[in-house]
Amino acid sequence: MLCASLFMNAQNIALKRSPNASASSKLTFTTARLRGVMKVSPDELVLQLKNTSKQPITINASALTLTDVTGRGKAMCGDLTALSPGEKATLRFTPCGGNPKKGFFDMNLSYNSKATFKEEAFFLRGKKFQLTGLDKDEVVYFYTDL
Repeated sequence: MLCASLFMNAQNIALKRSPNASASSKLTFTTARLRGVMKVSPDELVLQLKNTSKQPITINASALTLTDVTGRGKAMCGDLTALSPGEKATLRFTPCGGNPKKGFFDMNLSYNSKATFKEEAFFLRGKKFQLTGLDKDEVVYFYTDL
């Protein structure tokens, strides 16, 4: 079980705020009404969110998209979630639509080894992505790394 856990961790995509920033497995972000942490792998996007506004916020997976700057990307599947003011929640989304064998970043859903994963993910180094649909018209921009 420990080996499986360590292997799955190896398939996380490193994220950073800007091209020259240090990469991490988690990206912290803030919008006008939310504070969050994002972690992503080819098969799952996890958001830890806190509603920092005085109004309830509804997060609708069908409104979320993860795309590169050219607009290519994946829609997300997940549960509809309402966050009351001050409430925290961890939300999990999976890629949906298109090729069922492909996940986020157009990568396979899983890999047999860390080396294979790194080879396939090489094109992600320094690439700009955006998460839209999370909080009205606001966009969370980030860069990927290995």
